[in-house]
Amino acid sequence: LYALNKQITKALLSGRTVVLEGVGRLYVGIKAKCFPQEVIGHEEFSPSAMIKGVHINFRPDAEILRELRSRKSFRRISSEWMA
Repeated sequence: LYALNKQITKALLSGRTVVLEGVGRLYVGIKAKCFPQEVIGHEEFSPSAMIKGVHINFRPDAEILRELRSRKSFRRISSEWMA
């Protein structure tokens, strides 16, 4: 898992989408401040200064979503792993 974490981090930092086959996709998203269109041409304009936050998006695999949506009820299970 440590090695996987390193590879996912490296890919996300380089702007790539990480596809985990059968699980889903991870990709970076940003929140940015709104600014008027005419500001873009000014030399003091810096797009990176407009970034308010960075987050990681996860999009589950379509098969997982189909499986979850097809179930009519769920039940909670307990496990020593879920302490």
